[in-house]
Amino acid sequence: MQYSNNIKSSFWLKDDYLNIDVLNNQVQKDPIADIIRLASYRRAISNFVNLVTGKSIPVKFTKKGDSYTDGKSVVISSNLKEKDFDSAVGLALHEGSHILLSDFGLLRDLEIFFASKNSYLCDTTINLLMKKYDQPDRGNLIMQILPQIKMILNIIEDRRIDNFIYKNSPGYRGYYHSLYEKYFHSRAIDKALKSTSHRKEDWESYSMRLINITNTNRDLDSLNGLRKIFQLIDLKNISRLKTTKDALELSCKIFKIIEDNIPDPETTNKEKEESKGSCGEESENSSSEKNKENDSCESTSDGEDEGSDAGKSLGEFDLTDKQEEQLEKALDNQKGFLEGKIKKGQLTTSKAQRMEAFENAEADLKMTGKDVNPYERDNFKGFETLIINNFGWPLVGVGLSGLVRKKSKYTDENSPGCKKAKENIEKGLILGNMLGRKLQIRNEEKDTKYSRLSAGKIDRRLIAGLGYGAENVFNQITKEKYNAANVHLSVDASGSMSGDKWDKALVTTVAIAKAASMVGNINVQISFRSTTCSGGSRGGLSTPTILIAYDSRKDKISKIRDLFPYVYPGGLTPEGLCFEAISSKMLEKQNGLDSYFINFSDGQPYCNGGSNGAYYGGTAAARHTQNQVKKMRKKGLKVLSYFISSKDEMFGGDGSKFKTMYGEGSSYINVQNLGQLAKSLNEMFI
Repeated sequence: MQYSNNIKSSFWLKDDYLNIDVLNNQVQKDPIADIIRLASYRRAISNFVNLVTGKSIPVKFTKKGDSYTDGKSVVISSNLKEKDFDSAVGLALHEGSHILLSDFGLLRDLEIFFASKNSYLCDTTINLLMKKYDQPDRGNLIMQILPQIKMILNIIEDRRIDNFIYKNSPGYRGYYHSLYEKYFHSRAIDKALKSTSHRKEDWESYSMRLINITNTNRDLDSLNGLRKIFQLIDLKNISRLKTTKDALELSCKIFKIIEDNIPDPETTNKEKEESKGSCGEESENSSSEKNKENDSCESTSDGEDEGSDAGKSLGEFDLTDKQEEQLEKALDNQKGFLEGKIKKGQLTTSKAQRMEAFENAEADLKMTGKDVNPYERDNFKGFETLIINNFGWPLVGVGLSGLVRKKSKYTDENSPGCKKAKENIEKGLILGNMLGRKLQIRNEEKDTKYSRLSAGKIDRRLIAGLGYGAENVFNQITKEKYNAANVHLSVDASGSMSGDKWDKALVTTVAIAKAASMVGNINVQISFRSTTCSGGSRGGLSTPTILIAYDSRKDKISKIRDLFPYVYPGGLTPEGLCFEAISSKMLEKQNGLDSYFINFSDGQPYCNGGSNGAYYGGTAAARHTQNQVKKMRKKGLKVLSYFISSKDEMFGGDGSKFKTMYGEGSSYINVQNLGQLAKSLNEMFI
């Protein structure tokens, strides 16, 4: 699907990452999903900035407002909408290029720079300005004119750095087009440039016209000296400006041109008084005479003064009061952009922490179950499934409703739930030690002798047969060893697993992980699957969630001790949806590698999306789960499913549905019985 307003971003953003509620009208706004998308946006935009600048520049979020930089990081708005995404990327690239190319020391210390002799404003100019503004103190004058010079410098410096990226990274031009379209090509600005507005030689008019000097609707004859300024900037050759100092030198030249064309304050005040006397006072003249006087006033204020540029335009029309208001708002946005100002309002502490936690957890969203189509709706896009790729303390710090306890003063390692879990983990580690010793055989090499071969080493026992037509008197010894194995353990963490069943599953899972660490040539990943809830218990969203909690290739057993106490069963049973979500995480059978999928479950697949109308259950969900298991087997994975239950009543008494879903390899065993467990695993591994 393509996005009309984000033609640049649509090729790398997932379909479900921009306005999921628009793309799929069955899916509600999900606070958790929003945070994860936000984290994904930040990673993506940060990657863009780093690629373009060649520097590792942090990207942060603010609750609202636009981008800015403090010279070390880029801050962008968290209020990202589909139509604004490309411009947001362009804005981040713009701010990142400031960090790469701008001299922030000079920008910060302009006052000191202009106090020196090397200020690009000669003493003659300074003296004239002191006289013009009746300001005898040089320092005070500099403080008076500094805002105007900064404004010009911001304009020139932005054109300089944007041109650098534009030329050196042409693949990113689309983002800059979107950026300029948003901030510099608004309808209010376009209309104002062609109107009678801002055609009087004052700083407000020059500022407006100079800010919009790249706009195709610019009128270079609207103000005295504007055409000369445009020629001086020479946008086509802006790359000649190599540094911020170069931009400042040019800015000072532009400042002088503007000041040469702005009348002295005394002259301006005198003109105002004359205008008031001739046009501002009420008279008893006829209506036609009043009109003449008004025409005269308009001529005085907007007409061509003596010494103006030839062919100066009067503008096509006047702006209405509403248009003036729109123009003022648009100009404020432009000035804010140039000055790098940000609107107040940071991300709430809790939301910022959650986003940081999800980023650390490498959280991702994936659409699954598109083929389930529970209501046979053509526009059904599936179920948005949350994948937590890296389980760590930051996630425990914020919690995940229905799966991960939030560590707090009320829920720490000494709370009842955590203490019970810690006890089970220690049991699992002890059981794992015993199981590991039984599986040590996988580390041993086996010699197999093959006799009566046509080549190899002579078998002395067969030499006597050489004279009687026997030719195959050779033997070979082949050394065999077990392939390395990758095991993915997926544990049902739905609410129905609470209590004894959860204790059994946790002990067994830890035992297998521990045993694998002892064997050495078995890699183990452990994931917990459930649903996480957001938006309240009623009418909220139950998001299918898979938590990849442990990976022996990068994690130590201590991680299980530290973090697993905070995992708890509390959601629904989105079996097949979670299997589909992590299918790419499970290694396929390869040369030198065997792959296994071990599943612990206690019930039928079931998941609802709260008030969003989506439903996953019954025959459709069972069939979908069955299909996902078949896909695993086609990839070469050996699948073993353990039904965690003391009784068989969960599946109609005979476990038929469980066997239908998981097929060959589905088992009903007491997973805490070491003998049964070892036998089952030996059948799989050995």
